[in-house]
Amino acid sequence: MEPTTTYHILDLDAGVQPTAIYLMFLGGEFDEALDCAVFADTQEEPGPVYRHLEWLRSLGGPPVLTAKEGKLGDETSPTGSRR
Repeated sequence: MEPTTTYHILDLDAGVQPTAIYLMFLGGEFDEALDCAVFADTQEEPGPVYRHLEWLRSLGGPPVLTAKEGKLGDETSPTGSRR
């Protein structure tokens, strides 16, 4: 049997708790290392959220990755566009 690799990935929604956890990893408060944090981008977030993510990236910690697949508002609106 081959050895299993364990990854530590943070689901980062840019809120208070995930930000605190990210900063705790950055400060060495956990025994494990954080491999990366992933932000699921709806492309509908207010500007301060994106600035916050850039600030987290600027700290030089584990990579903050962004996953996005289309614009959420286009998927939830009956006409495909927001009003």
